[in-house]
Amino acid sequence: MTTQSDQTRPAIGWDTLKERLLRAQAGLAAAGQLSPEQAQAVMDHRAQALARVSEAAPPAKEILEVMTARLAGERIAVETRFVREVYRPAGITPVPGSPQFLVGVTNLRGGILAVLDLRGFFGLPALPGGPPPQMIVVGRERPEFGLVVDEIGEVTKLRIGEVLEPPASVTGLSRDCLRGVTADALLVFDGDMLLSDHRLYVDEGGVS
Repeated sequence: MTTQSDQTRPAIGWDTLKERLLRAQAGLAAAGQLSPEQAQAVMDHRAQALARVSEAAPPAKEILEVMTARLAGERIAVETRFVREVYRPAGITPVPGSPQFLVGVTNLRGGILAVLDLRGFFGLPALPGGPPPQMIVVGRERPEFGLVVDEIGEVTKLRIGEVLEPPASVTGLSRDCLRGVTADALLVFDGDMLLSDHRLYVDEGGVS
């Protein structure tokens, strides 16, 4: 007698089942030909693969997503939440009497944007002449200023625990604007400090 549940139950794929049984038999036969050492190596490899798959991703609060760049041969990074865009200015106009770190101002879609060069804070070579450099435009809700870089890198993720305290030899503003340094010498800027430190502003209205 055929019941309603039998009618709704999917048909058994006998060909698929037979194929799986044949593969399983072949695997058992191959395993029987392995030496104890080879069998153990296979088991270890499978255990390591399972461990990698089952490893839980770290919580979001333990991760920093950053945009990397190069500045005078050094690798730097800025958290992506402070990056508004990457921009190559058509020209930079110097501002007479401005601090050394202020390269000048540039036009950003009809607005005036200050361009900062932080090389001097870290004892790096001065900005060379030539075509206008690339910039990382930073800000919280809007573009506030541009940071000169030589080359844009990539967006990557760091564990917060990988970002170590800057060396004791780094002092003053150069230390204040650093969140930390990784083991492979990536300088991670502190976006909050960069955007709130009054020493980086040249008038009461801000630099952008």
